[in-house]
Amino acid sequence: MTSKLPLSFLRVPTQWARAAERGRIALYLSSWLTLPTAVWLVFSDELKLLAAGIIGAALMPLVLQLILL
Repeated sequence: MTSKLPLSFLRVPTQWARAAERGRIALYLSSWLTLPTAVWLVFSDELKLLAAGIIGAALMPLVLQLILL
């Protein structure tokens, strides 16, 4: 059985490491904004708006790929 090393031991260019750190921070901040908003929409009985947001978030990678083609 092989043990997996933490990603901090990987040798990557500094630009990649900085970009990964910025991405990690962005995901962390967006989760703190997204989850309370979803809870608020559920409690205010705005389930259609919540569903539209979930569908929009699911389609966003596809839209970005189409833009970048």
